[in-house]
Amino acid sequence: MPKDMLLYFQVAVDEFSYGKIFSSWWGNKYALQGGLELPLPYADLAMEITAVRPYTYAHYMNHTMYSHDGKALGYPKGSNIVDLTLQANVPIKNYVDWTCKLSLSRSGSEGSSWKDNYHDIFAGEIQTGEAHWFDGVITDEFTLQNSFYIPVMAHHRFLIGHEMKKSEELSHRGFAAWQFFY
Repeated sequence: MPKDMLLYFQVAVDEFSYGKIFSSWWGNKYALQGGLELPLPYADLAMEITAVRPYTYAHYMNHTMYSHDGKALGYPKGSNIVDLTLQANVPIKNYVDWTCKLSLSRSGSEGSSWKDNYHDIFAGEIQTGEAHWFDGVITDEFTLQNSFYIPVMAHHRFLIGHEMKKSEELSHRGFAAWQFFY
């Protein structure tokens, strides 16, 4: 095993009931994420898998939802999802770094938003209601992103990239930025 290799794993849990830990009870809310980063002489390779149970970021009172200023604070793609991401960072001489990222995800529409109020969804079933992976409308999404980082000065670089996303529709997005880092 290379000494520079990074292997990581993290878990987020909320509202677990030990008596129902391996059941489909909706309140077993957790997220798992693991990955591997492998630096090679010609590139840095990375793989990450993330799985987030339905309703993980949802709470019945607005001020206790896992959000800030109308934005979810959890995994950016929400909950009720399994996502696999592969990434390669390739230096091209001393002038440009190229990053290619491929993401494959499957998600269900039920329990995927931090705004879901489970007291309404599971009215009368708070202790017995069930939530299964990919409940609701299933969406498979494929994302390919290519970015080029061009150093301009000592602590500045220019970023330019393209993202192609395919779920129901094919979409393209170009982006550019000036980055400062100190």
